[in-house]
Amino acid sequence: MKSFDQILEGQFGGDNPPSVDAFGGLEAVLAHAVELGQSKYADHYFDLVFPFRDTATSKVDQFIVELLKSVSYGPELSAIVDSLFGLSLSDAIGEKQVFTHFLSTAADRTANPLLRTASLKGALSFAGKDSVRIARMVAEISETASDDDPFYIAHAARIAGVLAGRHYVPALRQFLTSVRDVYECGDQIHFEIGMMTMQNAIQADTSSEVLELLGSAHASFCAAAKRRETRYDAKVFSSAISMLFEFYEHKTPDSVLCVIKQMRSDAFAYTEYSGATERDLILGSVASQGLALIQLCETLQNLIEDIKDDIWLEAAATIEKHLLFAYSANRTIFNG
Repeated sequence: MKSFDQILEGQFGGDNPPSVDAFGGLEAVLAHAVELGQSKYADHYFDLVFPFRDTATSKVDQFIVELLKSVSYGPELSAIVDSLFGLSLSDAIGEKQVFTHFLSTAADRTANPLLRTASLKGALSFAGKDSVRIARMVAEISETASDDDPFYIAHAARIAGVLAGRHYVPALRQFLTSVRDVYECGDQIHFEIGMMTMQNAIQADTSSEVLELLGSAHASFCAAAKRRETRYDAKVFSSAISMLFEFYEHKTPDSVLCVIKQMRSDAFAYTEYSGATERDLILGSVASQGLALIQLCETLQNLIEDIKDDIWLEAAATIEKHLLFAYSANRTIFNG
């Protein structure tokens, strides 16, 4: 008798997409959740079953719970989590078990880094707006050590930034500070520190605090760009803040059109390099952030070319508005 994987492989080359009928029907597939979760085709089995959720919600959700707790391949788990993001399962106990399993796997330094990062993303997905789960995530991420795998640290830093965007917790910044000297992922760490500092600036009460925090954010973005040449988002943020300081002082930066041209080039490069055509449901709307940065450059260019006596005031307001838009897009994880 052929195994499920053999049957699936036989269907890959067919004229029609794989169907549960080839495995004996939906019930036959549902009965093998654990086995199928351990397969390298786990995401394909998920895709076979998920369309039936509307008509067999309870059974399909039970299958999803068992499947997710069994997946041992990072890319496959990541694909499934992306499909499930923001969805609440009808099996509340099972969902809690999945969250706990994901968080435990993410913290397991003996596990494959790809599986750990996919699990951390899965934990974020199932944390939703549950304050207890979010607190557990914050605690787990904050405990990540600087000698952990750099690939995992980078992803933990990114998710720390997402969590901080929703609920600022000092422990997350302490985590970022503790790992910022890990060279392999230093660009992501410094970028997240910059974004977190921008958040503090947005929420600051006095102008002096705003200026001080924007200065710190600028230094972090510069550090991120220095660590990795392709950190185009950090380059645009740092350039925008530099120009903002100039306009705050009622000055027009020297060679401003050249600066804007470079910012625009970096913003377009960012959208291309980041794959912004593919919306990342968990790590933010890259396309929206890129659009905000591009629009900032184009608006400033039009403003400079149609120069006015009070250009510094209008330009400063323009930069502030687009920086806020870009920050918000970067921190958005539940976009609808």
